[in-house]
Amino acid sequence: MPQTIAAIYRYPVKGLSPEPLGSVALTPGKCLPQDRRFAIALPSTRFDPERPEWLSKTHFVMLMREEQLAELTTRFDSEADLLTIERHGRTVLRESLRDADGRRRVEAFFDDFFPGGAEGPLRVIDAPRACVPLDTAKTIEQWSAGVLAGWPGGVPPPARRDGAQPAVGTTAFLVFA
Repeated sequence: MPQTIAAIYRYPVKGLSPEPLGSVALTPGKCLPQDRRFAIALPSTRFDPERPEWLSKTHFVMLMREEQLAELTTRFDSEADLLTIERHGRTVLRESLRDADGRRRVEAFFDDFFPGGAEGPLRVIDAPRACVPLDTAKTIEQWSAGVLAGWPGGVPPPARRDGAQPAVGTTAFLVFA
C-alpha cells in the first residue's frame, strides 16, 4: 500500500515547540531544513561548534525531563533567526539567535524559568550540521499499544512525538531523529 506523509514538523530549537511545515524539499543525506539547528545545552554538555556532531536529547533541555516546558509556545523566524517565546498566550521573550547578546538573553530566560536551575548556566548552541541525515530516518511500524491507547485517536499530539510524523495509510510514524 502506498504511504504518504500526512504532516511534517521541524523543531528549530531542540526540545521546544514543533512547527508544522506546509511543504518542504527533502534531500537524501541532508537534514530537514532548520530542524534542531539550535539547542539549549545543559552545563555538563561538551559541544565543539567547530566540529559539531549529533548528541542525544539527554544533553539538552527537553520536555521529558523539564515538564514545565509545556507552559511555553515558541516560534522561530528562520529568515531573521528570531525566537519568540510565549507563556500562557503572552509574549515573554523575542530575541535573535543570530548574535551572542540575543543568545545570552535566551539563556538567561531559561536559567530563570527552571525552578532550582541547572548546575551551572544553560547555553544556546548553533549546530546546523549536527543532525541525523534523512537517509538514516527510520519507520516505526507500530508504537506500543499502551502508549497509543493513552491518546485520543491513538495518536499523540505533535509536541509529544519528538519528530515522529504520521504516515497516511499505515499505523507507522516516520521518525527523523
